[in-house]
Amino acid sequence: MEPVGYLVGGIGLFFVGLHLLSSGLRRMTGRRFRLHFVKWVGTYTKAGVMGFVTGFLSQSMSALSFIVSSLVGAGMLPAKRGMMVIFWANAGIGIMILLAVLDIKVLVLFVLGAAGICFAFKRPRHMENLGQTLFGGAMLFYGLIMLRTGAEPLAAMPWFEAFLLRGQSSFLISFLIGGLLTVLCQSSTAVSILAITMTQVGLFSMEQTVMIIYGTNVGSGAVSWMLATAIRGTPKQLIMSQVFFNFAAALVFVPLFYLELMTGIPLVMALVQSFPIPMEQQAALVYLIFNCGGAVVLSMLLTPFYKVIARGWPATNEEEWSRTAFLRDEMADAPEVALTLLTKEQARLMCFTTRYPEILQNRLEDDDGKVMEALHASFRRFQRKSNLTQQKA
Repeated sequence: MEPVGYLVGGIGLFFVGLHLLSSGLRRMTGRRFRLHFVKWVGTYTKAGVMGFVTGFLSQSMSALSFIVSSLVGAGMLPAKRGMMVIFWANAGIGIMILLAVLDIKVLVLFVLGAAGICFAFKRPRHMENLGQTLFGGAMLFYGLIMLRTGAEPLAAMPWFEAFLLRGQSSFLISFLIGGLLTVLCQSSTAVSILAITMTQVGLFSMEQTVMIIYGTNVGSGAVSWMLATAIRGTPKQLIMSQVFFNFAAALVFVPLFYLELMTGIPLVMALVQSFPIPMEQQAALVYLIFNCGGAVVLSMLLTPFYKVIARGWPATNEEEWSRTAFLRDEMADAPEVALTLLTKEQARLMCFTTRYPEILQNRLEDDDGKVMEALHASFRRFQRKSNLTQQKA
């Protein structure tokens, strides 16, 4: 019963650590962080780098994609640049998976002790969230250590070996299991790390783990899609870019997996197995290749990809009407220019006032007041931008 106890306890510690890590990171990414984040992604290259870093730190594409979409919806970040953040955040998440398969037991114990003391006594006070985040991360890794300890004896049992051989007859089942577990756990990283840990002790074959990893990425896209059902306009474009990222990469890598398996042509599996590293690290490399490959290709095809997404999920009337034609953030450095452009913007906006009587005369166009409300909201959004420009000037 001791191995089973290690398994159950390890899984429990893993998910508690994941919860503490995620909640700590959410508290650290408040309004001030978002304002700085917008400044840090001033170019497409910076957006990719920041996406990679924030992906590693957040470990949740669902949460990160909603944060980025809210910045885009607020007009603080262009949609195309936000998509670049999304693409490379997927690659950044893979770094945590690489760390999870390294032998860092002693380091984990030291961090667990030091961060645990800080978290329990809330000292130093200004680093409380950081202490919780480090404690959660260390607990996550210690849960994996316990999980490996409990799973090793199972690999030598005849009944489990027979079960493993039967499971190898259909790798599609492994793919579906990866997707389903991700939907249930809301974390592709968690499911991938658990699968790779099982591979490390011989419970899963390399092929099964690869298909589980592919399935977790598709499951992550499905989670984002389900959570975004009520979102409209430009923010929806960012969520769907994450969904299409995962689905498009899977449409490439899953056929490549079967092609390599059936024909023996050296592809992804042969590439990672050519490195003289343990099997679990090879599996972690598969996760990185899947997401880095998708990030590289879609970054090169960013403009056509954006056009497809924008056509499928266009901006709402409110977003279109409240979009400025002359004012830009950089104009605040030249007050005389900013005030001149503000006058032009206000004159352009006055043209929209004719829409009010037109909508009132055509009740069908109003759609139960939704169009009128969108027009009114666009005026409010412009007023906020106008006031901010005047204050800066």
